[in-house]
Amino acid sequence: MNFDRRGFTLEVLDLIIPNLKNDWTTYDVCKNFVKPKTKNCSYIEFISRSRPKDVGVANLFISHAWGYKFIAVVDEIKRFTKKNDKIKYFIWFDVLCNNQNGITKVIECSELETIFRQAVVNIGNVLIVLFPMHAPIALKRSWCLFEIFTAIESKVHFEIALQSSEDNKFLDIVFDRPSEIIKYLSNVDIETAEASVEADRKAILELITSKVGVQEMNAIICSKMRDWLFEKTSSSINELNEMNCTTKHRILSYLGFGTLMIYLDKHENALSWLIKADQIYSNQEEYVNPKTHSNILNNIGQCYNNISKFKEAREWFEKSLKITQQNEGADHIDCATALNNIAANYDHLSLFNEAYEAHLKVLNLRLKHLGKMHEDTAVSYSNLGRVCNEMDKNEEALKHINMAHEIRLKIYGELHPETSMTKNSIAFIQNDLGNKEKAIEIYKEVLEAQIKVFGEISQNCAVVLNNIGQTYSELEKYDDAEPYFLRSLKVKEHLYSPPHQTLATAYNNMGALYSNMKKMDDALSYYQKAVSMKLDLFGENHMDTARAYNNIGLHFRDMHKIETALTYLQKSLKIRRDLVGENHIGVAITLVNIGLCYDDEGEKSEAKSYFGDAYKICLKVYDADHPTTKRVKQLMDQ
Repeated sequence: MNFDRRGFTLEVLDLIIPNLKNDWTTYDVCKNFVKPKTKNCSYIEFISRSRPKDVGVANLFISHAWGYKFIAVVDEIKRFTKKNDKIKYFIWFDVLCNNQNGITKVIECSELETIFRQAVVNIGNVLIVLFPMHAPIALKRSWCLFEIFTAIESKVHFEIALQSSEDNKFLDIVFDRPSEIIKYLSNVDIETAEASVEADRKAILELITSKVGVQEMNAIICSKMRDWLFEKTSSSINELNEMNCTTKHRILSYLGFGTLMIYLDKHENALSWLIKADQIYSNQEEYVNPKTHSNILNNIGQCYNNISKFKEAREWFEKSLKITQQNEGADHIDCATALNNIAANYDHLSLFNEAYEAHLKVLNLRLKHLGKMHEDTAVSYSNLGRVCNEMDKNEEALKHINMAHEIRLKIYGELHPETSMTKNSIAFIQNDLGNKEKAIEIYKEVLEAQIKVFGEISQNCAVVLNNIGQTYSELEKYDDAEPYFLRSLKVKEHLYSPPHQTLATAYNNMGALYSNMKKMDDALSYYQKAVSMKLDLFGENHMDTARAYNNIGLHFRDMHKIETALTYLQKSLKIRRDLVGENHIGVAITLVNIGLCYDDEGEKSEAKSYFGDAYKICLKVYDADHPTTKRVKQLMDQ
């Protein structure tokens, strides 16, 4: 691999442009201009003979996709150099700096590691051209991803260039389709990326696999892209603060920024901007739009929900609902959004009767306004099924889930992920009805369908693999369960980089499996990974951390280390009480586990006190006939 480290000035590009058609891509420029012009050398070698002063040591590397229009890329190079006009740039642009005539030599993996990487480091600046913004082509190209990764890993300065038309409307574009943009920036995968030369793609993949691993590289690029989005949006918002813009523009921008921060999992940051939006809206009369205000309040509720402040969340959801009802009427379809969030909030607080009633209202609104054959209606049926399952009303749960499956089957067909995952829920309910072998049979049908569509490396496959493992565990067929849990973990480790909530849950499941198999040291190792990751992700005061403490506490109980078990269980209890109050099923479960520890130690009176407190909660959350309530009463009466 020969790497000519010379670059050229902007004047060279100005010479080239008049010879090109406006719609030519870089592929077209190579075929119709570079190759005919150069014959046996690179364009930079060709131009250096007549314009030696326009050629020098490169100090700006252009990372771009050859499918982009060439003139559009040149425009962004000019914008960049104009912004940094104190530096004389010599530009390294592959189509012009590499010899495009008769290139046949296969690039070796080792050459990428040494020659190419060192060249990028020596050049010192990388301009990464990304457009269109909602789905940048470059993030699907092997060379572009490798160039971005090389710049990040080598700590080379780089900037991202958007098309000027998109840059000028950056906030509008981001706020209009935040989930789509973030999804694209988060779905980088070097394994599925493409290259014009298959040998190049293989060499890049071989190097990445041997050096850092596919998962790690994907995670590094995704993280950097999300950081860039956050920083650029923050900068644009700060510029907005200094502008004399209208009240409407400021409110909508703060709402948009706060919503984007929710998608970026920066919930505290989102909360501060959304509260600003609410304060501005509430203290002015220039811009009156109840729907906007309702959205602000709803998103504030989402932030509180996401940081496990469920009581505060419901207050904001209820404010949002009230505004919509006042302005649109209680029967308007927009009420469904706030009602659905209130229902989910009740779920978090184990207020299942209230959740059921709220989900039922949402379903009726959607049936009236959207009809039966609509995805949102299917979601409502699924939500009702899930709540019924929590209430141990599994026959009713199955009826609702079957309805959701029927809708999705007609809308999407059998192989669609939504249809398959609803069928997964049917299997889950069958399992809770005691039909475990039937559940496994359905799970395996779902798994086969998902592998047919996506291959095994997908989140849906990981979920189904885990569920098969879990059902075998409940049948005490641990040797059958283990390979499914391990396959699920392998998929998740491929898809996600630590720390990640999905990985933490997978580690917990492995801990539970090995605990049941009496492989206590292996189990402890996985439980400790789960606790550590939950702390990294959420800190101490979060429901997921409480669950992790509860699970490792139970494991120490199984290891007969009661004092250590109690330490973790008391931590779990305190967090749960602080976050959701006393009347929550999670609190009751932890009280039972603490009681069991005291019972193991022969402290029957202390154990009975904990069982009694748990029983009172179960009566409030469920009723006397619920299986959980009955089990707790048996413990209390023994």
